[in-house]
Amino acid sequence: ASKSTGHTIEARQHFDGPKDRIKKLSCDRAPEFIDGARHCLWRLVTATQGMPQTNGVAERAVRSVKEDGRCEIVQA
Repeated sequence: ASKSTGHTIEARQHFDGPKDRIKKLSCDRAPEFIDGARHCLWRLVTATQGMPQTNGVAERAVRSVKEDGRCEIVQA
């Protein structure tokens, strides 16, 4: 997979499903995410460059998804 804006939009929409609406997207200022958010009119929250603590929202979301995935695998 490439890091193009088109592929980023396609992957995000595939992940969320056709009926879900993205209310807010947190990212680390990657250009493909910024362009995709603008194109799809998503509210964008970016981390401040050089301040890793501002990326905490995105990092916590990733951690939650990983924990939930592990829990589901164990229960399966």
